Amino acid sequence: MQSHEFTVRTGDDVIEVVQQCVPEWATGCAAGDFTLTRFTEATTNSVWRCCGPRGITAMVRVYGKKSEVMIDRTTELTVTRFLGECDIVPRIFGKFTNGVVSGYAPGAALSAVDLATHCERIAKHMARMHKLDISAYLGKPRSHIWKLMKRWLAEVPATLNTAVQAMPALHNLNMYQIPLEVEFITETLNRPDLYPVVLCHNDVQPLNIIFDANSGQITFVDMEYSFYNHFEFDIANHFCEYGGLTRSGAHPSEEMQRKFISHYLTEMTGVPPTEKEVEVTRKDVLKFELVSDLLWGIWGLAEAKLGADEVTHFGYVDYTVKRFIEYDTRKRAAFPDQRSAPLYRMHEA
Repeated sequence: MQSHEFTVRTGDDVIEVVQQCVPEWATGCAAGDFTLTRFTEATTNSVWRCCGPRGITAMVRVYGKKSEVMIDRTTELTVTRFLGECDIVPRIFGKFTNGVVSGYAPGAALSAVDLATHCERIAKHMARMHKLDISAYLGKPRSHIWKLMKRWLAEVPATLNTAVQAMPALHNLNMYQIPLEVEFITETLNRPDLYPVVLCHNDVQPLNIIFDANSGQITFVDMEYSFYNHFEFDIANHFCEYGGLTRSGAHPSEEMQRKFISHYLTEMTGVPPTEKEVEVTRKDVLKFELVSDLLWGIWGLAEAKLGADEVTHFGYVDYTVKRFIEYDTRKRAAFPDQRSAPLYRMHEA
């Protein structure tokens, strides 16, 4: 993989950097030979599609403001290169100072309402990723989700900056309860003996799932949060994404959950699971939905604190509130005997 000391700030910079990174475009190409499309749905980075000569299309991802605080770029590149070699994701052409150029996955990103339709494809593709052995690159499998949650939480002081703190949506947020919930969920679910650790995507949301109608194939993109984790988290997080970035409240039915898990386990083992095996896995997955809500709620606060709203205009604070409300609801259902203060005080004006 080529690495270039070049900073991308404009569309013209995008064209220049792809000519440096894509070997077929290194010579004999002019700026007018390229067509750029910027994707506006991204929440952290600036993402461009570049169509150029010789039938090649590349994707350019320009890292978001201070995103290195939240994302381990070294692990991301290691995982992406490995998965590219395994034909799970498009290969990387090259890296530049504030981003990366990769191949293009033909097709279109899904929306939340598409997830049920592609349930089998997504489940099988997730299982194929989980079966891969990346230990030669990342070492012994050990879940990083618990340390990551605490690291992100460290970016969120008990008192946020004045601009964020003034937002009405935060008035009923119980900031001091967040670390207590992190400790509770870590002590409860950090059990690799019960919940196996594999290479996970960790963010299988609609925009990161590309479906090519011509081939009928699913591709996962955006490996920013990919690392070792409990496989139940990847499934649980995906189920939470039925609600989309707007947190619509949508969630797969129990029947759909069982269908997804059955396809997943069949791909993992080569043998159709029993109804009992599906149900045991499903109940474990539902517990890990709590981890998803807590993790991404903390992520939203940290991103707001870092000023990401100024760049992407994504409503991080509102997103956090919705995820914490979902956490409180799921926790009451999963652990009815566990008494604790809620993360979001719904009863207060």
